[in-house]
Amino acid sequence: MNPAMARMFGYASPQEMTDMVSDSTKTYLEPDQRKDILDAILQHGGWQHFKTKRFRKDGTIMHVCSTVRPVLDHDNAVRYIEGFMEDITEQEEQREAFQLEMSRAKEIYDLVMEPQPSLTEGVRIVAKCLPADKVGGDVVEVLKADENTLLIFLADVTGHGVPAAMTANTLKMLFREITETITDPSLICRHLNKTMYKIILQDDIIAAFCGQVDLKSMTLNYYLSGLPCPIILRNSEKLHLKPTGLPLGFFGDLSIESRTFSLEKDDVLFAFTDGITEAKSENDKLFGSKGVESSIGEGKDAPPVIVDRIIKEASRFQQKDTFRDDVIVLAVNF
Repeated sequence: MNPAMARMFGYASPQEMTDMVSDSTKTYLEPDQRKDILDAILQHGGWQHFKTKRFRKDGTIMHVCSTVRPVLDHDNAVRYIEGFMEDITEQEEQREAFQLEMSRAKEIYDLVMEPQPSLTEGVRIVAKCLPADKVGGDVVEVLKADENTLLIFLADVTGHGVPAAMTANTLKMLFREITETITDPSLICRHLNKTMYKIILQDDIIAAFCGQVDLKSMTLNYYLSGLPCPIILRNSEKLHLKPTGLPLGFFGDLSIESRTFSLEKDDVLFAFTDGITEAKSENDKLFGSKGVESSIGEGKDAPPVIVDRIIKEASRFQQKDTFRDDVIVLAVNF
C-alpha cells in the first residue's frame, strides 16, 4: 500500500498498518466479501469495480470503491493483484440519506395521492397510479359530494419527481378544500387556477379533467384542458369527451367553461394522463389514444381487467415496464 491508503484507514504509515493488520479480511464489515471479490477477479480478469464497507483503525466504517485487476506473468498465471481505492463514504452516506428521504416521501405520496373513493351505489371505481420516479406529479381524486353527486378530478403537473409531487400535493389538498362547498367543475377549476397560478413555477402548467356526475339525471358536467380526451365506453362504441379550454396556471384570469355529456347505464369512463399515451416504441412511435382504445377492446371485460391491460399493452409497446412520465389510468363504471 502507499501512504495515502494507510491514511485512508486511519494509520500513520503503511508500516503501522501492516504491523497492526495481520489479516486484511478483518478490515471488511462483511469478511466473506474479500473471497468473493478475489474469485471474481480471477475468474473474469481485466479491470473491475467493487464497493465494500471497511473498518478504519478506530473502528468506524468507511465506504470504499476499489478498481482492481490481476497482473499475469508470461504463462498467464496471476502474479498479484493491483488497483486503486477511493473513500466514497460521504457520497454513499448522502445517497443513503436521500434514499431514506425518498422512501419517506413515497409513503406520504401514496397516502395523499392514491384515491380513496367513497362507496357510491351503482358506481365502480378503479385507479392505477405509476409515478416515473418514487413520487410523481399526477393527481387523481374521486369524491362523493352527496348521495347523487360524484366529483372526479385528474391532473398532470408539469415534470415529475419531487418538485412536481410537491405541486401535486398542494393541488390535491386545495381541490379537497374547495369541493367542501363547491361542486361545479368550472367554479372549482376557476378557484384552482387563481391560487395555483400564484404558487407554481413560472414555466409550470396543470393539465386537468374535472367532472361532476349527477347520478340521478345521469349527466356529466366537466372541464377538460391539456389531458388526453377521456373515453366513454358505451356497449362496444367509444365516445371521446371534447376539450373545453387551456391548462390551469397558464393565465391568472383564465376563462373557464364546462361542457355537459349525457351518460347511460353501464357506461364506463376511462380517463388517463399523457404518460400512457406518450409511451414510445423503439422507432419513436407513440402509443397514443389509439393504443388506449385498442387496449379497451369491445368492453367485454371488467374495468379492473381493462385498466391493467391498458398499462400492460403500453409497457409491451415500449418494451419496458417503467414509463418516462407519470401515469394514471382511471375507470368509472356507472
